[in-house]
Amino acid sequence: MNMKKGILADDLYLRKAIFHLLSPDMLMKELGGTRFNKASRLLAKFEEKEIKPVKEMGRKSLSKSNYNGERIILASYYGAGNEPDAKWIKKELQKEGIMVDVYFYSYEELHALPLEDVDLLLGEQLSYESDVYTYLSAYKGNHSPLAHHFPINKREETEVEALSFWRSTEEELIQSYGHIHLYRIIQSAFYPSYVKGVHINALGWVDFTKIWYRES
Repeated sequence: MNMKKGILADDLYLRKAIFHLLSPDMLMKELGGTRFNKASRLLAKFEEKEIKPVKEMGRKSLSKSNYNGERIILASYYGAGNEPDAKWIKKELQKEGIMVDVYFYSYEELHALPLEDVDLLLGEQLSYESDVYTYLSAYKGNHSPLAHHFPINKREETEVEALSFWRSTEEELIQSYGHIHLYRIIQSAFYPSYVKGVHINALGWVDFTKIWYRES
């Protein structure tokens, strides 16, 4: 969610309403596919704390917000399941009276736009082997949805990075409903039964140095 400028930036109740009106469990149930486990943090190991979405809380928060029927812009890129996800988000929010316009672009086109003018960005964030690099990529990477909507004053404070800092930063943004983690996807590979030692890394690539073949 855009915490730099626009309708969401200064309205905690509206951000809170959007969070509570979107159920990752229902999203996974309705859309299926590789959506296999809901997410509440960038890294699964830190998911001991969770704010669970509650519809009634969302409706109460919406009534306390300054929202007055304005169109909220959601942008994403084609592929990676973003189209059905975005349409599902639009459907769920519009059922509760929050009007959403969805726009899809190619990946290159999206990141050429002035994304600070978009209210909602939908995309993926990789979890790398390095915890610190995962956070740096998410909050400072040029192609990260979070980085484009990250408050400027917070970005200026992050020249000395540490995992504890990034975890506390994530916690602060979650408590202020600055962004929503939806779900994790399951990765898989198809290969003949005689191929052994197949391992997939965080980028979804197979480590070919570990592959071996069993003679039939």
